[in-house]
Amino acid sequence: MKNKKYLFLFIIGLLYVFPIVLANVYYVDDMGRLSLGYGWDGDGRILSNVLTEALSFGNGIISIFPYSTLLSSVILVISGIIVSDMLFENKYLKSISSLFILTSPFMLENLSYRYDSILMAVSVLCAVVPFIFRSHYKLFFATSFFCLLISFCLYQTSTMAYFSVALCLLIKQCLNNEKAFDFRLCLNSLLCFFVSYIVYSLLISFLAVNMQRSGFITFDADGFDIILSRLRSYESYYNSLYVSGFKYVIWPCVTLV
Repeated sequence: MKNKKYLFLFIIGLLYVFPIVLANVYYVDDMGRLSLGYGWDGDGRILSNVLTEALSFGNGIISIFPYSTLLSSVILVISGIIVSDMLFENKYLKSISSLFILTSPFMLENLSYRYDSILMAVSVLCAVVPFIFRSHYKLFFATSFFCLLISFCLYQTSTMAYFSVALCLLIKQCLNNEKAFDFRLCLNSLLCFFVSYIVYSLLISFLAVNMQRSGFITFDADGFDIILSRLRSYESYYNSLYVSGFKYVIWPCVTLV
């Protein structure tokens, strides 16, 4: 029965990305990678080239579309299943929420990239996998370090999913009136993130990678302005979604929670 449920989720995921496959277009960076053949070194995504070479069996950076998009869908559904199994007890809510990562409106752009989508999906998966071992702190620390390091080297932004899952787990504890707030999980998560980020930064420095387009926001006036600008953008996005009718999808799920 469980296998049938997972199969159903994977089929829904594949159907969701099918319009992208049928559209068969090159999206933004895809055109540059196709015409110029540039990779991800300038973005600090040093494992992206390695994974792409492996998927092309050593034939350079080539597109494996539509398989890249279809595989991305499966990987993101797996990520959603991992998270939903940790957060929810109700089997129907588990099934519905398993698709939330894939069907997020903000993920749609990522799925549109022929070359990058699978790298982003693997990066998200690496960010959520460590929490499977959250009850075993030593194993959790080790898996968090390695998985976050991989996630940094594939697509840095995905590492924020690590904090999102940690925060959701802590909120769940509070809602369930558990005896104590799990400060150990909180501190371990923070420590793992910063250790992996330091190692990643040292690795980038050692390899003399020129970060042309990627980097973290600096803690200064310019960084503060960037944060405010992005918060306003997110507010605009969410308002647009709410007005467009997306609320009719979200509110039933919130009610179930």
